[in-house]
Parts: sequence; structure tokens; C-alpha cells
Amino acid sequence: MSHLNYNHLYYFWMVCKQGSVTKAADALFL
Repeated sequence: MSHLNYNHLYYFWMVCKQGSVTKAADALFL
């Protein structure tokens, strides 16, 4: 990943907030 955009930062923040990738994915409907 050469450049980070706001979507990447948002996804990263959601993962941190949710505590896991799975919960974050559920929250983001992925």
C-alpha cells in the first residue's frame, strides 16, 4: 500500500474501535 487515503484510515479506526476485524467488517457491512 503506497498511499493511505481517508477510507483506509476510517477502516483502521473502525477496527480499533470495534476491537477486531470481524466486528469491524460487520459494522461496515463488508
